[in-house]
Amino acid sequence: MTDPLARFLLIAALAGLNPLASASAADLSAAPVVKGVAPLPEDPFAGFYLGIAAGYGRGATQADGGLAGASAFSFDTDGALAAGYGGYNWRSGAFLAGAEVEIGYMGISGSALQPLGGAEVSTHIGAYGALTGRLGVVLGTGTLIYGKGGVALAWPKLEVQGPGLDAWRVEANAGWTAGAGVEQALAGRWLLRAEYQYFDFGEMTANGAALGGPAGAWTASTLDAHTLKAGIAHRF
Repeated sequence: MTDPLARFLLIAALAGLNPLASASAADLSAAPVVKGVAPLPEDPFAGFYLGIAAGYGRGATQADGGLAGASAFSFDTDGALAAGYGGYNWRSGAFLAGAEVEIGYMGISGSALQPLGGAEVSTHIGAYGALTGRLGVVLGTGTLIYGKGGVALAWPKLEVQGPGLDAWRVEANAGWTAGAGVEQALAGRWLLRAEYQYFDFGEMTANGAALGGPAGAWTASTLDAHTLKAGIAHRF
């Protein structure tokens, strides 16, 4: 038969261990759960992007020459334009820097009669391209305000028509461009923009004598355009 004192000591020991086991289990259940660190929000502007734009432009052509004693005159030009653009943006805090290429077509044209001689002078800008740098500031609302500037290239047409004369010339003209705009980040990596951009494509000359017309050269200077464009791009 088991010793009563030994039995009592065994029961007391088991009873003492039970609260410790319960406390340990409670401590384990109350231990904090370590969750994974949430990823940083994606930058809505940094990286490559491609887009399309359309808009309207107005300009002016300063023309002179043609016949002895002819005075300079000017006329307005206007028309629609469309372009594709793409580039890359770098971001540091609220500041953004980028480079952008734009290729498109300007249907910006106009004409006027020369005061002396009655010849009609017309210009048409046509195909163009631009390489620009961009600097901007990103607001907390996902809005980018930026300025841009760089070089531009176009293939304008200068034409002079009159009695016994149909002189025209198309050539590559290099110039410069500058502008500013606002871009808004949308869901799905889309970027919506509104932009003003000025283009200056220099000057060009059409020589009537070289084309079988009367002697004289018509020069069109200040081939320019003030443009307003809306565009949408996708960031990759």
